[in-house]
Amino acid sequence: MRLYADFDLLTSESRPSGVAYALLRQAGYRPSVEYVAGGGVRLSQLAGRPRPPVLVTDTGDVLSSLPDIRDWIARTAGPR
Repeated sequence: MRLYADFDLLTSESRPSGVAYALLRQAGYRPSVEYVAGGGVRLSQLAGRPRPPVLVTDTGDVLSSLPDIRDWIARTAGPR
């Protein structure tokens, strides 16, 4: 599982990347984190939007927003 995150993850848990990371950790997940400065072309190709957070699950699902990540966590019982 990989979380593409803004550098705000390093400074604030109240920003989208920080919230996504905190929610994943609280649910028992340990995502690898790749920091992206503003996202840009790479995230656009991967997720259809240029801004993090973006989560790629172990099964290859791409979740391209904090609400999508939050919903996915709610649907899953924990790490598989």
